[in-house]
Amino acid sequence: MDMNKKFTVGKRPDDLKPFSVRISEALIGQLDSIATKTNRSRNEVMTLCIEYALENFFDELMVAEKDAPSNDKRSEKGPASY
Repeated sequence: MDMNKKFTVGKRPDDLKPFSVRISEALIGQLDSIATKTNRSRNEVMTLCIEYALENFFDELMVAEKDAPSNDKRSEKGPASY
């Protein structure tokens, strides 16, 4: 993961759908703290965190797939879609 990559808070898209998740009270506290400090809702902070994690996970997945020897023919077709 690129530790120099900044987490930024921006505008939210209009096509959001409800989604339920169970997380610990400790994580809720951290999300609420970030929300308060950035003047955002908990939902906005959670969405941004998930987007950031997925973008970075995909970057790391691509590097891992590139560096790993493969006998699997699927890797020759390109990355899997998520």
